[in-house]
Amino acid sequence: MISVICLYIFRNNNESTIVFMTLEKTHINLKTAVYVTILTAIVFIVLFAFIGVKNRKYAYEDSKALAKEISRKAALETEIYLSSALMVARSIEQKSRIIREAGLERKKVVNLLVNAIQRNPNFLAAWTMWEPNAFDNSDKEFIGDTLYDDKGTMSLCFFKYDNNLLFEKDEISDFNADYYAIPKRYKTELLIGPFYYQYGGYPYVFYETSVIVPVIEDSIFLGVFGIDINLENLKDKLNSVKLYKSGYLSLISNNGTIISHADSSFIKKNIFKIVNEPDSITFKTIKEGKELAFELKSEFTNLKVFRFLYPIKIGNGNTPWSMMVEIPINEANTRSKQLLFIAFFTLFIGISLLVFLIINILDRKQYERNLLEAIKKVKESDELKTAFLNNISHEIRTPLNGIIGFSDLLTNTEPSKEAKQNFNEIIRSSCNQLLSIISNVLELSKIQTGNVALIITEVSIEQSISIIVQTYEKSAKDNGLSINMNLPHRSSRFMLRTDAGKLHQILSNLISNAIKFTQSGFIEIGFEEKKSAIQLYVKDSGIGISSENSKYMYEIFTHGDQSISRKYGGVGIGLSITKAFVELLGGKIWFESELNKGTTFYFTLPYDKTPIKLSKNNVLELNSLTNFKILVTDDEQSNFILINELFKNTNAELIWAKDGNEAIMYCQQDESINLVLMDIKLPGMNGYEATKLIKSFRPDLPIIAVSAFIQSKDIEQQIIFDSIISKPFKSDEFISTILKYT
Repeated sequence: MISVICLYIFRNNNESTIVFMTLEKTHINLKTAVYVTILTAIVFIVLFAFIGVKNRKYAYEDSKALAKEISRKAALETEIYLSSALMVARSIEQKSRIIREAGLERKKVVNLLVNAIQRNPNFLAAWTMWEPNAFDNSDKEFIGDTLYDDKGTMSLCFFKYDNNLLFEKDEISDFNADYYAIPKRYKTELLIGPFYYQYGGYPYVFYETSVIVPVIEDSIFLGVFGIDINLENLKDKLNSVKLYKSGYLSLISNNGTIISHADSSFIKKNIFKIVNEPDSITFKTIKEGKELAFELKSEFTNLKVFRFLYPIKIGNGNTPWSMMVEIPINEANTRSKQLLFIAFFTLFIGISLLVFLIINILDRKQYERNLLEAIKKVKESDELKTAFLNNISHEIRTPLNGIIGFSDLLTNTEPSKEAKQNFNEIIRSSCNQLLSIISNVLELSKIQTGNVALIITEVSIEQSISIIVQTYEKSAKDNGLSINMNLPHRSSRFMLRTDAGKLHQILSNLISNAIKFTQSGFIEIGFEEKKSAIQLYVKDSGIGISSENSKYMYEIFTHGDQSISRKYGGVGIGLSITKAFVELLGGKIWFESELNKGTTFYFTLPYDKTPIKLSKNNVLELNSLTNFKILVTDDEQSNFILINELFKNTNAELIWAKDGNEAIMYCQQDESINLVLMDIKLPGMNGYEATKLIKSFRPDLPIIAVSAFIQSKDIEQQIIFDSIISKPFKSDEFISTILKYT
């Protein structure tokens, strides 16, 4: 088993190496851009640091100067952000005139718009509108085309939503809108103020602005090209810049609309109504599109601040937007060093934005994340191998503790009949738990994909808790701990439809962890009835869990704090399996903890109060097996003895065949054989070959595979067996399968 797991890790290790090599090759063409970005950032940072250090002794003036540079830089970055759209719009306009003069098809213009959207992740839409017949004098030929309006006018719009490229069919009324009428009247480039817009035929409303370039030929207006920009993205970038505790950047349109602000309640309001003084400095500076720095009491924060206003001019437009920056004076005086650090950070963001607009930021960052993840997997492969081995040792020793301990009690003491029955039940439960642990470790990948099978039976919650407590009572006592049960007082037991093995594993993992991480005090386990669920809990007075480490608790092979792993051992698979099992059973798990005071894990399981109808006792049904002959084919006599013991109180007759040849002989000579139990791994002829030969002359004879190799994909693909039983098997499940063929 361990060799298979290690092979899986080595295989993943090789795959990670291949991914790393592929990503490295993909990034070769980006190296030049990366070097340019780093070099540019270094030049500007060194320049900014020189200015800051030189003027450090003048704290007051230095803070103002640095804040002013931050403001100017933020304005420049925003101007570049918007100007990139203007440059693309100009480029499309120039190319479209060449297409028009060459008499080419309209499809060429369509391609220009589509390419502009696909190559620029920050653009929301690209569109054009032309005067009737202004492009090719062929509007009537396009009437009825889904891309154009009812008159076939050269009017197109493509926009992106949720990574999908969509198009809007313009209406005749759109030619009267400001985004067309104003450029037509003034024949100049235009930056439209912020507005809400819903593209025709689609239920999405965007907060955006438009950069518009008119098409002019011999002083005659022919149409416009526009690029729409999603202002939510720009707002988020600006709001991410923090200046001291309460300083901020704010973008304001030429009509006074506040596009970004640290206090979201001011966004989309009009600053002119807030200032409320037509002759104020702020009012005039924004209206006239000028640059200015001054001190005042802020209308937004009621603090004395440095206020900086910088115009953002786009193209040939005469209605610039403004970048407003406010820095609290008291913070600037006492924290000039922090201001310098923020200036570096803001400067870095600005330069990164400029470069990323050129080299496509989204693809680049995704490549980098993939590369880092691949490198991480390569470095952690050895640690994962060790974690697997440590975990197997930790998880297997827990049920072995119950098996060995109570086996010694049965051997070395003379317990009462009731105690002996109780010990046998605990040993049986621990064996089942051990089998469950091994299966779970082998099928960890199936847990992630939800392919773990559930065996739903009737389970007593009180009995399950009692068995768990008895299993771990000695271990707890050896550690100076007491285990207490807190069970509801009622006349009958809580019977639950659930998977008994997985419930046992859940409780076992929680109790085991509680003992491990509790040095003194107590452990308490109990449950209570909720509306439609049973809520169980395991509480301890142990070391607790810090808030920093709580988010790692359910991750496979992760402790969050590596000192815990070194001191207490284990790699965390118990809680990851526990969480998966709880969710598979239809419940949820959570915990409450306080560092150095203890932890309580809670989990719920669905509880149906409808009375459970019990099936007939399998043993009673076996007593009715008269004249029923079973051929057991197994090379181990102990296996035959075990099966024979299960049927000793029935009327069935069992025959033992030591290999495949004997099984064939018995089936040929004795037609009264009613059922064959066939092992797979036999000396000489294996179980597959023997079954095929028996089926060739007795096709109706039921043959059940009973083997420890049931997990193999080979046997799962066999269709020659009527049923399959896995070793080691549970007696009730084994008998239930046999009864299907009686």
